[in-house]
Amino acid sequence: ELCYLPDSDLIFFLTFNELTKEVNNLSKEDKKIFQKSLIQKALKRRSILDYQMNLKFPSACVSKPVPLNPNHHHNNNNNEEKIDEEELDEKRMNILQGQGVSSGTIIANARVCLKLEDAYELQNGEILISPYTDIGWSPFFTLAGGVVT
Repeated sequence: ELCYLPDSDLIFFLTFNELTKEVNNLSKEDKKIFQKSLIQKALKRRSILDYQMNLKFPSACVSKPVPLNPNHHHNNNNNEEKIDEEELDEKRMNILQGQGVSSGTIIANARVCLKLEDAYELQNGEILISPYTDIGWSPFFTLAGGVVT
């Protein structure tokens, strides 16, 4: 027996594991409970979407991302964590600014290479920092744990 969602849009608010959970061995009553809990999870997640979409983040973070507008109000949470603006400004001063072009994060030693010849010193897994890259740098990309230009 299949579980049905009352609104097809709710599928986007459930994880793959939630959607593919084996329910064949559940009793009829347990299937109803399972279906109801899935619907409740999806509805709750959808209800906070507007709040999440209105959060703004810095383009680069050095640790856990902190919204620039954390006090943007949401009906379901009155216990929002207060942010020390002075501390946040101090952290922002130590951030390398740039745009990510791939997913993932890395914590590793970094090597600044101002010219291509400097890249020969790059060690496996280090973050390559250079003012620019072109096709000549490509052999070093497989060695680098990350690239910052």
